[in-house]
Amino acid sequence: MCAVAKEAKAKARNPTGDARELVDLVIAYAKQETLEPLKGLGKNAALGLGGAVLLGIGGLFCSISALRAMQSETDFFERHNLSYLPYLLTVVILVALSAIGWAGLGPGKKDR
Repeated sequence: MCAVAKEAKAKARNPTGDARELVDLVIAYAKQETLEPLKGLGKNAALGLGGAVLLGIGGLFCSISALRAMQSETDFFERHNLSYLPYLLTVVILVALSAIGWAGLGPGKKDR
């Protein structure tokens, strides 16, 4: 018999070696298919969270600037004794924008 045939028979007679090789292969595959995508997911989640925080801060500044503009640049509210109305309008605008965001991006939307 040649050396290759003897080596092939030795491998065929050793089922525990094949089982270990199979287990090692399955473990390596599971690590490759689970850990590496999770690392990428963590990066995307961090970028998304950072973007959400920056959008929230920007929305806060825009709403405060709109409130201050209504209070200082118009005298309508002071003349008619409606000093609470700029606050109410600001809240209504923020709720409307939140509702638009909720309807457009909120739950129940399937990826197309």
